[in-house]
Amino acid sequence: RLVIAQWKQLCWHCHPDSPVLAIRYQEGRIRITRRDTIHSDELYRGMEDVRGRWLDFRFVIRFDRDDQGAIDATLNGQPIVHYRGPTVYTPPEGRTIRDLVYFKTGLYRDALGEPPWTIYVDEYRKDQCEETGCR
Repeated sequence: RLVIAQWKQLCWHCHPDSPVLAIRYQEGRIRITRRDTIHSDELYRGMEDVRGRWLDFRFVIRFDRDDQGAIDATLNGQPIVHYRGPTVYTPPEGRTIRDLVYFKTGLYRDALGEPPWTIYVDEYRKDQCEETGCR
């Protein structure tokens, strides 16, 4: 089990502290998972081995705690995720969601007892979309 990219929510007293959205790698295959306060879903499970290949992901995400949340993703130009619903944990009373989700990429694993792992990342970009949507 390996997380290669994740969107985490800064949330005081949220439980669990798992990413709200993650790209996971297991046995050569890619999975995309989503979590909120109540549910956890697998949004995508790739069927082919991706080792040794470049993967071109594009995510358009609206973080919200209700039905205004959205995740659309493509892999190598092909649509793989179209989700509508909660995309964050419900923050404690008095806290807002705005600016509380951050992205990080790398090799995240419970224990790295195996041989060294390598990941190459190229052309990462983050854009803010207008309220009318992203191009």
